[in-house]
Amino acid sequence: VDAVFVLDRERGTIVAANQELLGLLEVESDDLAAQDFAWEKIIHLGDRSVFHTWKDAAGVRFPVKLEESFEVRILNASGKEIPVNMTLKHMRWKQREYLIGFVNDISEQLGQEERLQEEIREQKKRMKWESLVSGMATSMSSPLRIWAISQAS
Repeated sequence: VDAVFVLDRERGTIVAANQELLGLLEVESDDLAAQDFAWEKIIHLGDRSVFHTWKDAAGVRFPVKLEESFEVRILNASGKEIPVNMTLKHMRWKQREYLIGFVNDISEQLGQEERLQEEIREQKKRMKWESLVSGMATSMSSPLRIWAISQAS
């Protein structure tokens, strides 16, 4: 199940979120209501530039397109970085502008990809080593054969 949130474009704050997002962020629904929970609080500082943005009259930055997807790191309440795939969709409701955010934790997927890349690197090292040993054995066999023939004579 996706983690989902609703962002008020004018205020730049998250106004609603499902349990999956609250769990991912390690916050309670009361935390969202009790404070001005700005979207910038959950996006890692180094990833904010990923958003293709524009500034509205209030100076709040948001994606330009009606729908946009990207990979970013979000930060939970304890400061842990979580890689996610995020899709934002524009919505207009009762004369207000909102973004609906769909968030998928891709930590496990990235971990699997990293393990696979490590296995590939190890396999390449083994292949290079086997090729080197095989090449050394081939080039050494000729002198050994000559030496063995000269010893037999």
